[in-house]
Amino acid sequence: ARVVAVNVDAAESELAAMPPGDLVAAIAPIGEETTAGGVAAAGVTEEELAERQVVWWWLLLGALAVLAAEQLLAHRLSRGGAVRS
Repeated sequence: ARVVAVNVDAAESELAAMPPGDLVAAIAPIGEETTAGGVAAAGVTEEELAERQVVWWWLLLGALAVLAAEQLLAHRLSRGGAVRS
């Protein structure tokens, strides 16, 4: 086995809080301007973003319902009470 030593810059381990504006600028695609709320100025309005989020909430609730149904089915089948051939 070969041992390799690496000297990491001490600034990379800084745990100080980052200002929200710097965070938005760091994750925004290069060349896009962002508004104060962090919404990219690429023609997408806040209302359109809210509509997209509503769809994801319904998908999340549906996935949770499927998981709950699977758990109930697994519980019933493990006791041998629901389905018998």
